[in-house]
Amino acid sequence: MLRQVVLFEGEAAPVNRGGVLEASGIDDLWESNGTAGGTVDLAGINGTTGLFPSSFGFINGIALFDGEKPGGGGIALWETNGTTAGTFALSGISGASTGGFSGQDFTLFNGELLFDGPDASGQAGLWVTNGTVAGTSEISGTSGVAPSDLTLYNGKVLFDGYQNLFVTNGTAAGTQEITGISGAPTSLYPSDMTVYNGKVLFDGAGGQGLWVTNGTAAGTQALTGISGAGSDGLFLEIDPEFTVINGEVVFAGTNTASDVGLWVTNGTAAGTHEITGIGNVESGGQGLDVGWMTGLNNQEVVFAGNDASSDRGLWVSNGTAAGTSELTGIAGAYSGGVGWSPGNLVSFNGEVMFSAEDSNGMIQLWITNGTAAGTQELTPGVDVGLAEYGVFWGIENASMTVGTLLVPPPANFNSNDTSDVLFRNDTTGDTGFYQIVNGNDVGWTDIGASSTAYSVVGTGDFTGDGTADVLFRNATTGDTGFYAIVNGALTGWHDIGASSTAYNVVGTGDFTGSGTDDILYRNNANGDTGFYEIVNGANTGWVDVGASSTAYSVVGVGDFFGSGTDDILYRNNTTGDTGFYEIINGVNVGWHDIGASSTAYSVVGTGDFMGSGTDDILYRNNTTGDTGFYQIVNGVNVGWHDIGASSTAYSVVGVGDFTGDNTSDVLFRNNTSGDTGFFEIVNGLNTGWHDIGASSSAYHVVS
Repeated sequence: MLRQVVLFEGEAAPVNRGGVLEASGIDDLWESNGTAGGTVDLAGINGTTGLFPSSFGFINGIALFDGEKPGGGGIALWETNGTTAGTFALSGISGASTGGFSGQDFTLFNGELLFDGPDASGQAGLWVTNGTVAGTSEISGTSGVAPSDLTLYNGKVLFDGYQNLFVTNGTAAGTQEITGISGAPTSLYPSDMTVYNGKVLFDGAGGQGLWVTNGTAAGTQALTGISGAGSDGLFLEIDPEFTVINGEVVFAGTNTASDVGLWVTNGTAAGTHEITGIGNVESGGQGLDVGWMTGLNNQEVVFAGNDASSDRGLWVSNGTAAGTSELTGIAGAYSGGVGWSPGNLVSFNGEVMFSAEDSNGMIQLWITNGTAAGTQELTPGVDVGLAEYGVFWGIENASMTVGTLLVPPPANFNSNDTSDVLFRNDTTGDTGFYQIVNGNDVGWTDIGASSTAYSVVGTGDFTGDGTADVLFRNATTGDTGFYAIVNGALTGWHDIGASSTAYNVVGTGDFTGSGTDDILYRNNANGDTGFYEIVNGANTGWVDVGASSTAYSVVGVGDFFGSGTDDILYRNNTTGDTGFYEIINGVNVGWHDIGASSTAYSVVGTGDFMGSGTDDILYRNNTTGDTGFYQIVNGVNVGWHDIGASSTAYSVVGVGDFTGDNTSDVLFRNNTSGDTGFFEIVNGLNTGWHDIGASSSAYHVVS
């Protein structure tokens, strides 16, 4: 399953030095899903040296970024899957600078990332990577081209090289300068390239003017004679931050009074002008001084600007003077001095995340939907008093980048992002799995025998390494633990500890958004539910979710909001009513009712059957064999999808991604013959049966 996140650089937690809390002085990698509970510090990756991450690029469900070398002493290229355990430096890249290798301007192109990086000669060249060390190389002949501002356009990538306009198709032969541009200075300095209306707008000639190109010399020219533009250049010493909304491009520009105002263009000189008459704007200094502009739902721009009181605040515009205003009265925002100084704005899931000062004067993470009421601080809980200084600590977030990370599917024992099929013989205790590659069984891997006093009660990634482990429990003593699995091999037993036998293990899931699965328990007599929070394979304590009606059973775990945090699914099997407790940062924030369903159907699993990043709820009628699911969008049931009937000789025994396409499939088994297979699901549709083959009926599938 894929999840959209924001990765950013943020201050590490304060440290205790001699009994006094002090700022750590180091920056960590942080991750957010746009909620307070889903905003976490991936701490401890580079120890006391700090990671200081920047310049993120996303590919194949992972992110690459620049960070401090392990142990310090330079810059290295790092990879992360959004967990502490899954974050590491890439070393041994052929042809890379030995003094420190970093990547800038990551741009996804034809399934690979293009970027600017230093080579062994100390020159900045154009590099390409598939996200692996072996798949990372410099494009021949580009050493010293110093590429920047890489922009995907018309099946190729435009960029600034040697301070002029270049184009590449990702190969040495297909990389060249666009020469012979009429009216261009010796150094064009193209920057802030933005695709609009079939062409590319950019800031050219060192901030002096607005240019347009179609990727050819003949189709590249300056838009001259723009009315009201500053005599020293429209963009001198500022970033235009071109943003496309409502069929036009809004940007920051300098006028004849040297004020940095809000401008709009349709890609022609005549259609380019400043938006004048905006109310409550600073009359001195640099005027509105537009900065950090980003789009909101393709209809508005959100930006930082100066008001008539010379306070820097958050503004919204639809591209007209009447539709441009400051958002005032923000709860929790800093109200003194020169305003709360929003910055680092980035669009995310229909909202805008940004950094700004809170009422303690600390720079924290915020989110807005473009209204004052819909603007809130996400990280107020990290304000920590520093006794020595009498001030507070804020995360001071920067380098915020939106991208997609892969959540490894269940029962993924080989770190190949494909689910495998786990079996156990409860008589002998032998446990193993069929490894699945592209929907095919490629062989049996034996994990080994375990005490038959213990049952397999689930699987989950309890160490945060992207590989599933196998969870056991002794129902008599309550002792719980897991076999840690690394690349398909058993690496040892980790004991979680005993728990009351009045409670049953009813699932596993990431209830804190940490990237590590926790263990869910329920007391079916009184309805109390809670989980052991697991960090790096260790039980860090009990978190109580609260009691629920004993008329309801826990029937699954799933992320029904696509937030990166799992929720707890319940069903009343008498009435058919189904719903879930939404969990944020380990806390039950309320009940969401999915609605009733026929009691002839049982809930048999949860999974992302639409490939949307949100889990759905799978049902089966074991009398007729009919199977289908309720599609869930933002926690709401949006309708039934019928998968079709299957032989009642087969039972649904699991849900997993057996083809590696980031969509869940439905696993069946005939417990009499041992035959096992799955319905492959693509965009909610059953595309056919894949037979995995028969296995000994002395073994049963566990999930």
